[in-house]
Amino acid sequence: MKRPNFLFRVGSDSYGQSIIEVEGPMHLSPAGNGWLAGQPFERDGRRVAVDCTDPEHDPVEVALAQRWWGGFLVAGRDATGRVRLLRDPSGVVPCYYLRVRDKWFFGSDARALFAKAGQRASLDREALGLALRFSDLRTEQTSLEGLRELLPGQLCTFQADGIRLSSDWIAERWRPSPNPPAASVRRAVIDGVRYTLAGLSSPLIQLSGGLDSAIVAAAARRFRDDLSAINLVTPDVEGDERLFARAIARHLGLRLREREIRVDDVDILTTRAGFLPRPTHRAFAQAMDDAVQDIAGGHGHDAVLTGGGGDSVFSYLMPGCATSDPLAGLALTSAFSTALDEAVIEQVSAWRILRLAFRHLVAREAWRETKKHLSADILSLAPPDHPWLRASRRWPPGRRSHLALLVLIHNYLDCFGASAVPVHFPLMHRPVLDACLAIASADWVAGGRNRSVARQAFASDLPLSIIHRRSKGTYERFAAQLFERNRTAIRDHLLGGLLRDLGIVDTVSLETWFASQQPLRSNRMLALTEAESWCRHWAG
Repeated sequence: MKRPNFLFRVGSDSYGQSIIEVEGPMHLSPAGNGWLAGQPFERDGRRVAVDCTDPEHDPVEVALAQRWWGGFLVAGRDATGRVRLLRDPSGVVPCYYLRVRDKWFFGSDARALFAKAGQRASLDREALGLALRFSDLRTEQTSLEGLRELLPGQLCTFQADGIRLSSDWIAERWRPSPNPPAASVRRAVIDGVRYTLAGLSSPLIQLSGGLDSAIVAAAARRFRDDLSAINLVTPDVEGDERLFARAIARHLGLRLREREIRVDDVDILTTRAGFLPRPTHRAFAQAMDDAVQDIAGGHGHDAVLTGGGGDSVFSYLMPGCATSDPLAGLALTSAFSTALDEAVIEQVSAWRILRLAFRHLVAREAWRETKKHLSADILSLAPPDHPWLRASRRWPPGRRSHLALLVLIHNYLDCFGASAVPVHFPLMHRPVLDACLAIASADWVAGGRNRSVARQAFASDLPLSIIHRRSKGTYERFAAQLFERNRTAIRDHLLGGLLRDLGIVDTVSLETWFASQQPLRSNRMLALTEAESWCRHWAG
């Protein structure tokens, strides 16, 4: 499904709050009770046939009650006449909003939204600083002044004094399930892939060689006999996954193409996130994205399917997180058993895992901070919050961390909104989220294997070399080579740019770091470089 583009305004008319001036592919019925952008599905995978002309039914209430999934934004009036908007939890259909006096403007494109509201976009210094300090914690406030986002899974209700936002249904819906975990995950993934394939004539699988994309390929193979895949290769060993990708392709009968990507293919000082209202951290991935789009467009593919989000959905947690849940419930035998499983995964002692689990148990709830090279003023700001994290505060620490991984991954999914050939993430659909979040943390590490439930679910579909694989390919060396190739240009970019002028970065810290000639040990410098390029794009 291509992401729909839409604009609408909520204001007052003689009937109370109403949505008017709708532009774009929303099913509009001013005389009825609802509006819809995108395509929702019912639990059994059937397309929802929304009758927005029926004044007796509020489609938002129906969506909540029937647990719609797919990619959609739905609006309606409740029994009291109040306008409500609901965005699905996958985040496929973006939704931003601005308030200008007594009018509320909503849209899927930030720049078009500012134009519609007659406003000039400007950088929000504090929000941008917090976005760099709390990396990947995407909150309602974007990095543009006055522009906010209706977050995935969020319900917006219009009231006399403004709007009320809620996500309480997350905690109510995602509860532990008595169903066999592997069977639930298998059924949910197959449903998600089947929905994604609906209406596509020639999908391309982005096959990394890892477990998650292999699972997507295996599920897709159930519905299509003739499938193609692409595997990307970096010049270094860590980024060469060809042997694994070839094994998957042979096993499933996929036509596999391989493409080498090079550092020279990346323009590190140019952002690809100019259409987004906040910077991303994926400048180094330009070569990968371009290669996939080139192959897809050049061979007539109408969509790309990836395993993106798999680590998050399949609960690839930090060491000790899974053990912390039975520890929290004082199930000491189960806690020690889970610690033994995690110890096998991490190649450490069970006592080390138990110590880490106890730290997770007593830790103050907070998103991990990245303080390096930020000004004292930015570091003094109050930490932001997220409705999903608020709604899960009473969950055990491992399951809370699982949900936090899903908050993190939404930043990655946003990056592909401007792709010429649409990029799809079947593992992020609601049935998969529901099935995976209902599984106990300990099950995900059972048998000393990470993402254990997902491995069990597709053990009969994939080569044993993939099911039992413990290593993961990385792009760390590629990123380091990219930085070293552009070190001087990046230094000048950061020390002579808007992040400095806005007082967001600590210039003394940056000058000291560059003068030390330290090698790149994290993606921090690349993230700051991308943020600087994004700022110049919007300020330009």
